[in-house]
Amino acid sequence: MFLTALKSAPRLSLTVVAVAVIAFALTACNSGPPDAAEAEQRTMTASGAVVATLIDDQGLMTPGSPQSIPQDPGARTRSGHYATAQQADALESALGDGVVRVNIDCCGFEGAEQAVMVAWGVQAAHDLDRHAPILVRGADLRLAASVVNRLEEAGHSRVWLVTN
Repeated sequence: MFLTALKSAPRLSLTVVAVAVIAFALTACNSGPPDAAEAEQRTMTASGAVVATLIDDQGLMTPGSPQSIPQDPGARTRSGHYATAQQADALESALGDGVVRVNIDCCGFEGAEQAVMVAWGVQAAHDLDRHAPILVRGADLRLAASVVNRLEEAGHSRVWLVTN
């Protein structure tokens, strides 16, 4: 009976029905487009290795991988939140402008202060709250760690030092 009705329906109606059936099938099979957390969890490197996530499904920070911990004790943060470059790239890819990127290139204390101000500026420009993820990168990991510590002291709850 359903097929008979479809055969007699105009072509446009067949298209609408086909789209509805496909949408229903994707929803029923949970095969629809992934949300940001799912996309970030499934990210793979070019070599095919799975990258561990930085944020779980509930939005909480996950423990970092041991290889992301700096060898230099002076480059470690108070909170101990570290990310590999691949993890940072995956988070940026999944969340886009929802991630604050901070790069510290030089200049000691002044460079660190400038990096903190840049983080606050990006946060304000994108209307992000203090729970927005912040990724801090720098050639001098001690200097970058000081920026992570400063941002956490200011109340930011999800800040990582990108170590490699």
